[in-house]
Amino acid sequence: MEELLKLRLQNQGLGSKPYGSLSETMSNLLALQAQDYGQVKWVVGSRLPNCSEQTVDDLVNSGKLVRTWFMRGTYQLVRAEDVRWLMMVTSPRVNVIIKSRLLQFGLDDVLINKCRNIFTKVLDENKHLSREELVAILLQKGISMSGLPLLHLLQKLSIDGVICASRKLGGDFEFTRYDDWIPKTDVTEYDEALQRLSRAYFTTRGPATLADFQWWSGLTQAECKKALQLISKELSEMKINETSYWFREPEHIQAAKQPSRIKMLGGFDEYLIAYRDRTAMLAQEFNHKVITKNGLFSPIILCDGKVIGTWKRVVKPKLVEVSCGFFNPKDLEKKELILKNLALYQQFMQREMTVTFSDQP
Repeated sequence: MEELLKLRLQNQGLGSKPYGSLSETMSNLLALQAQDYGQVKWVVGSRLPNCSEQTVDDLVNSGKLVRTWFMRGTYQLVRAEDVRWLMMVTSPRVNVIIKSRLLQFGLDDVLINKCRNIFTKVLDENKHLSREELVAILLQKGISMSGLPLLHLLQKLSIDGVICASRKLGGDFEFTRYDDWIPKTDVTEYDEALQRLSRAYFTTRGPATLADFQWWSGLTQAECKKALQLISKELSEMKINETSYWFREPEHIQAAKQPSRIKMLGGFDEYLIAYRDRTAMLAQEFNHKVITKNGLFSPIILCDGKVIGTWKRVVKPKLVEVSCGFFNPKDLEKKELILKNLALYQQFMQREMTVTFSDQP
């Protein structure tokens, strides 16, 4: 398992050779789970020296990065140029997943089409509208909607390529017309999109199993087998307990044998969430301390690729308060290494920082 962790750290940009630019980071990782926007920004920053929270915000507000729904029907942060082909390969499956939820909230085809026509018209006139403004417009048309029904409507229209989350100029994201915000793609065939998706996954999350890829992508087992077959000649295979793990050899294989000891990673970080089987990184006995029953992933503290604790943050205008807790009290001895790593986080946040430690997460 030690070699598995070393390779995963290196391939995810968390080893001794981090990514060189934000463009390289997003191009390689492709999609980052992003329902917690504050956390996903640090998922980017933790892999990229000299990056700041404002840098990510600026790229989102300029349309170069987009936060919308893809794999498993979850929010993902991706490059704008990858949106269309990702939708091509993931939206059919997501539409199957959310169909029953839409009906549960009374969102039948008639109502969805009515809202589609309303949003298309008003966004053609106004370009960017907040969620609250869209709610008010629906109410003017005799449609009262908020909460989960509204969220599922926005998700459905985003998956169908009608609207898209755009700028974040305050508390929440605005929405605009999909075709006004998302550039065209040169990928026109499903198999090519499937190949790109699987190549990105096994290059940056590998070594990983077919089951891991199926979990992350949200695709069917048959689709995932086909995807793996499309790129099988590009991959190496590692066997652990008779299970096949697939990956692409890192360009700097020597660096893969020298991972950084301590990493402070964000909630929903791809290092943990990208796998169905996370036991190599997170001992089963501590699983409940990192992942809640409703699927929320806490920010984690890594040591040599394994989760040894969690951390929390409270962000204020000029200050970020960080508290760290460990599964094993002996890991309090690593405080100095953690403080050194948190200096990168302070630089990213561009605020003063206080740090407290506890022997309980």
